[in-house]
Amino acid sequence: MGTANGGGQAHGDALPRDDQDGSVRSAVHLVRSPMETLDDRSVIRWLGSRDSRRRGEARDELRRRGLDEDEIDIAAAVASPDLRTRLEVIDVITRSDRLDPRPWLLMLLEDPNRDIKLRVISALATMSDPGIASRLKARIAQEPDPTVAARIRHVLSLR
Repeated sequence: MGTANGGGQAHGDALPRDDQDGSVRSAVHLVRSPMETLDDRSVIRWLGSRDSRRRGEARDELRRRGLDEDEIDIAAAVASPDLRTRLEVIDVITRSDRLDPRPWLLMLLEDPNRDIKLRVISALATMSDPGIASRLKARIAQEPDPTVAARIRHVLSLR
């Protein structure tokens, strides 16, 4: 049974049906890249891949999402497997007059390295944004490193 608009769907049936034999039609949505289906953080993580093709796809996807080359370079540094690069990008992020440092720093707060997290917490401590305080409070419950959790508690006690 077709609908009033001829779409071939019976009333209350959410599946697209073929008008000829009532079989279910496949609905295909093609994407340019699998990266298109990922959230921003996941795409950024691919910038740290050893696979140059995946890194290129991640860069292309971030460009498509509106990031400029400077932001993509920051994202690549955030995702870098090199500890020194990730430590250095914290300073670049916090000194930038052009970038909002909060999303980048909050992403780095999830880094597995203690030194990264401690430096990020110090940078976040200088910000008076109440949203940062709530994110830090939430992080305490998830933080497995007691030194990092203690630093977060100390920063929050100063507010």
